[in-house]
Amino acid sequence: MVDKSILNAQEQEELFRLGEDIQKDLSCDANGTGLPCRTDRLEAVSNMKRYLEIHNYEVSEKKVKTLGPEDQEGA
Repeated sequence: MVDKSILNAQEQEELFRLGEDIQKDLSCDANGTGLPCRTDRLEAVSNMKRYLEIHNYEVSEKKVKTLGPEDQEGA
């Protein structure tokens, strides 16, 4: 029986790469607002999901509704 609490070399390398990518995505301030742009935030979330899956967490996906000009948040 294989101990799933021990990461193999490939998983360790992937975690290292994902960690660097997550940090890079969250540090981008292309819009000058102090927050990463939406594309970078969503890429970071995707990488975080994979990071957790390597640690045997189950992460479900939920579709995000984008608010348009006719929608008001909280309405």
